[in-house]
Amino acid sequence: MIEGINLVSEYKYLGLWLNNKVTLEFHLGKMEKKITFVGNRVKMALNKDSSMKLRVNLWQVMIQPYFDQAMLLAWYNSESQVT
Repeated sequence: MIEGINLVSEYKYLGLWLNNKVTLEFHLGKMEKKITFVGNRVKMALNKDSSMKLRVNLWQVMIQPYFDQAMLLAWYNSESQVT
């Protein structure tokens, strides 16, 4: 503890999970759990009569943003390792 400031091993800041090692693997692990959770909820909301438009809309709103973020992080990680 630094004069009234508690030290934590993990922290979520602006949607990005940070740990004391500042690695992307930690954030990607958290994202994987979230995608699995949201994906299962989307599956439960759909039935065999759900329209393709509804399925695409749910994908675009609930799942795709996580993939977009993961791709950006993967690109950043590959660029930061090139020296």
